[in-house]
Amino acid sequence: NPDKPTNTVATVDNRLPWIQYYYMYAWGTANTRTNSAAQMIVGTSRTGTVGRQALWNPSSGVATTVYQNWFTGAASNIPDLITKATAEGATHYIGAALVVKAMGYIMMADLYGEMPYTYAVGEDFTPSFDNGEVIYAGSLADLDKAIEYFSKPQENGAPALSAGDIWNGGDVQKWIKLAYGLKARWLNNLSKVTVEKNGLKYDPTAILAA
Repeated sequence: NPDKPTNTVATVDNRLPWIQYYYMYAWGTANTRTNSAAQMIVGTSRTGTVGRQALWNPSSGVATTVYQNWFTGAASNIPDLITKATAEGATHYIGAALVVKAMGYIMMADLYGEMPYTYAVGEDFTPSFDNGEVIYAGSLADLDKAIEYFSKPQENGAPALSAGDIWNGGDVQKWIKLAYGLKARWLNNLSKVTVEKNGLKYDPTAILAA
């Protein structure tokens, strides 16, 4: 029943657009939160959500909305999507899932610093935290894997990426460009990392290559 899917029967083309949606919800909320905290946007009301954030007196829910939408709506669905896509030979869906996973965890690391990552959406409801180095290294590796999956043809009978992709309409070349663009940006974020940590170090050549 497409109206009542479970984690085992939900199709990859039904799951991907909602992962994209919840990531975008988290990303958009992160932007309004940080911009109002930095007073780049303000509200006319001192008691409204944006006004209180600009005063550095936010309501308690302000700090959890991004966290909730990323983990509950997006991240928790990614492993199941990858499992299903692997079984169906839907390599392009695996690539898309890895790109969104990388985008989400980098966003969370930039906002929160240490985060559940390695064991974030497994069976442990109190997962240990990883530091930013681990999250950046893992996310950059996911981008490389995503590019590999996008470069492979899908198996016969696998659902077309266009059926579930609300960002690029199934255009694999746009996904590959997105992955390389993100890689270049995140490698450039390492501009102050002069000593290699977890395989991360500022490398202008790698940025230009991406």
